Amino acid sequence: MSNTFAKRLIAWHKRFGRHDLPWQKRKTAYRVYVSEIMLQQTQVSTVIPYYERFMKRFPTVKALAEGPLDEVLALWSGLGYYGRARRLHAAAQEIMSKHKGRFPKNLETITTLPGIGPSTGAAILSFAYNQPETILDGNVKRVLARYYMLPGPVESSAALKVLWTHAKANTPKDDAQTYNQAIMDLGATCCTRTQPTCGECPFQSDCQAFLTDSVDEYPERPKPKKKNPEHEWHLLILRHDDHLLLEKRPTNGIWGGLWHPPQLEDTELSPIDWLTEQGFPKKTVIEYRKKRSFRHLLSHKTLIITPQHLTLTKRKTPKNGTWEWVHIDAIPDRGIAKPFERVLKKLITADIT
Repeated sequence: MSNTFAKRLIAWHKRFGRHDLPWQKRKTAYRVYVSEIMLQQTQVSTVIPYYERFMKRFPTVKALAEGPLDEVLALWSGLGYYGRARRLHAAAQEIMSKHKGRFPKNLETITTLPGIGPSTGAAILSFAYNQPETILDGNVKRVLARYYMLPGPVESSAALKVLWTHAKANTPKDDAQTYNQAIMDLGATCCTRTQPTCGECPFQSDCQAFLTDSVDEYPERPKPKKKNPEHEWHLLILRHDDHLLLEKRPTNGIWGGLWHPPQLEDTELSPIDWLTEQGFPKKTVIEYRKKRSFRHLLSHKTLIITPQHLTLTKRKTPKNGTWEWVHIDAIPDRGIAKPFERVLKKLITADIT
C-alpha cells in the first residue's frame, strides 16, 4: 500500500479504533446494511440498543421482508427519520423478489435499492465483501474538509465534487474495509464536530486546518436558517375502557406510516366540537383533563403540543382516515412518533402504577 494517508490511518485504527460494535460481529451484508441505515444522522451510542432489538426480531433479510411494516416502525420508534425504516423494509422485499434474497455485489445495482445511495452502498460492499469502494458519510466529510482545509459548506455541490475526488484518491485498493472503518472512527471519536482531540490524530503533522490553527472553522457552516415557525397542536387522548383511538398516517410526509392520537392543528376548534364533527353522540365525554403543554422541535417547525385526556362513554370510529381503537397493552407494539409516544407512555405507566 503506497498511500501514506491510508497507512497512517490504519495504524491509528489498530490502536484506537472501534472493534467490538455489534454489527462487526458475525458480519454479513444484511447486518452491515441495517447498521448503516440506522447510523445515518444518528450516533452509534443511540443506535446500538435499537440495532440489537431489531436484529433479534428480524435476524435475516427474509424475516424483515416478510415482517409487517407496523412492527418495523414500532422497533424504529424514537430513532427518527422514519422514512429510513420504510425504505429499509421496501429494500428487503426487493432483495427477496428481484435478487433471490442476496445482496447485489456491485455498486451500480445495490444503489437501485430504496434508501441506498453511493456512500451507503459502498459501505455495505466494503464492510461485507472488502471491496475497494469509497465512502463519504458525515464523519469522512469532516475529516477531509479539515485535512485539506476545503472552503464552503460540505453539502454544496462544489464541495462534494472535491470531497469525492479526495476520498477516492485516499481509499486503498487492498484494505478498503479497514480504511473505511478507520476514517469513520477517526471522525466519530477524534476529529469530532466540537472539541476535537487533535493531539491524538495521526494527521496533525500535515492537517491544513490544524497547522493554521483553524480546526474549529472547518467544515464551514452553512448560512443560519431562519427561526422555525411555531405551531400549536391539541393532542386528543380519547379513551374508552382500556382502548385509545389512534390513526395511521399516510406513508408519505412527516411520520409516514406511524400511528398517532387525533391532533387538532386548528386550536380554535374545541375537543367537543371535533367529536361532534366526527359523529360522536352528545354527552359522550365523562371526564376531561387538560395537561401541560410541551415543545417538540422538528427540522422545519416547532410544535407546541397540549395533551387533552378525554374519557368517553362510547367508542366510534371516524369515517375519514385509517382509525383504530387500540388496547393500551398493545400500544408499545405500534410505531408511534416520539412526541406522541412520550404522552402515551405516561398514560400507560400511570395505569400500571
